[in-house]
Parts: sequence; structure tokens; C-alpha cells
Amino acid sequence: MDKFLSRKRTFDDNKVSTSAQTSIVPKIKSRKYSQEYLNFGLTITEVNGEEKPLCVICSKILAADNMKPNKLKRHFETLHARCKKPHTIAKELILPAAIEIVESMFGDNFAKELQSIPLSNDTVSRRIDDIAEDVEQQHFGKLRDKLFSIQLDEATDSNKDAHFIAYVRFWDGMSAVEELLFCKPIKLKATAIALFDILNNFINEANIEWKNYVGICTDGARTMSGRFKSIQTLVKQNTPLCI
Repeated sequence: MDKFLSRKRTFDDNKVSTSAQTSIVPKIKSRKYSQEYLNFGLTITEVNGEEKPLCVICSKILAADNMKPNKLKRHFETLHARCKKPHTIAKELILPAAIEIVESMFGDNFAKELQSIPLSNDTVSRRIDDIAEDVEQQHFGKLRDKLFSIQLDEATDSNKDAHFIAYVRFWDGMSAVEELLFCKPIKLKATAIALFDILNNFINEANIEWKNYVGICTDGARTMSGRFKSIQTLVKQNTPLCI
């Protein structure tokens, strides 16, 4: 008679509990990257499908759980930010380190000589200006005897001030060079004539020949690339070979 009876199925409690545990996967909370993390010198990268912070200074990939402002700030300050004033880094960081090195290797007399090096804020600022002017003149010297093209754009900064930006590209030997040519404030309205005046004055002051200007690149704004009244039209009137 037993074969005609329907028996209730029995389940193994251990198997049920085991399967239930394996089917339930705990959800791990992960922080999302924020643009504010760039203030700590960190950007984002992806490793095996997981976002992790990447230090742009030392190229070190941090763990995903370090995606917190306090941990990112600690990495930046303990490993990189020895001095929080870049304009005085030579006086407050580099010079003391150099004095200690010279003192340990050659003695106090040589170390005292380093203390007479002028590294004040005004001195360093003046030297930076002199170096920048020298680099600029070298840059202009290369453009005076080479064909070049310029990319033009109008941009607005965080203070809502408009600027006219120009990038130049030319051949230097066997390599193509692309550099920032200038970034000038736009004092009046950003019309095609106003922008062209900024470009024309800059080229004349730098003693660069218009005939070497063979290429122009802009966005699709009417002021930049309109058919009749645009900066492209005004540039091509001065240099017909420009494309």
C-alpha cells in the first residue's frame, strides 16, 4: 500500500540555508568620483571594471575605499604637499634641504654660503618673468621664418570674464610643435572685428609675417566662421593663402 501513498517531500534544512546564503550577495557601497578631488591632485581610473583614484603627481593608484576627501587629502599632504605656498617653495623647502645636504657633506662653512642666495618672493617672481619673456622671444623667433597655423577660440573663466585664446602649430625640424600663442582678455563685445584687432596687434607687436599664416581653425560660431563677417574672413583678407 505504501507505493500508492503520496508522501510529503522532505527538504534538507542545511541545503536550504546554504543555498539561501549563496543567493544573497551583500551590496557593497562605493563612493563616486567628484571633480573636487582634483584639488587634492587625484583623478579617476578604472581597474577591472572598478573606479579607483589615481594620483596625477606620483601616478599611484589608490584603493577604492580611499575615495573619501579626508583620505585623499591625507595622501596629498603627507606625500607631496610639503609646502603649501608654491611661490616661496625655493626659500621654504628647496634651500633648507640644500643647506642640510651641503652641511652634511662639506661642513658648516660651505652651508653658510648657500644662505646668501636671494630667494625672496619678489626675486623669484622677477626671475620667472625674465625667463618667461626669454622663452616668448625664442618662440616668436621660430615663427618669423616658418609657416604656421593658428587655432582660435573664445572662452569664459570662472569669473565670467571673456578671453581670446590662440594656439599655434608649426614644424620645428622634423617634429610638429603645438604651443599656446596668447590668451588675451576681451574688453569689449566679442565681435569678429574686435577679435581680429587683438590677433592683428599681437602679430604686429611680435614682428611675425602674415604671409607665413597658412591655416586657421575655429569652432562653428558665426563670429568665428561666418561666411561674410567672421574672423576667418578677416584673416583670409590679409593672407589669401590661408586655408
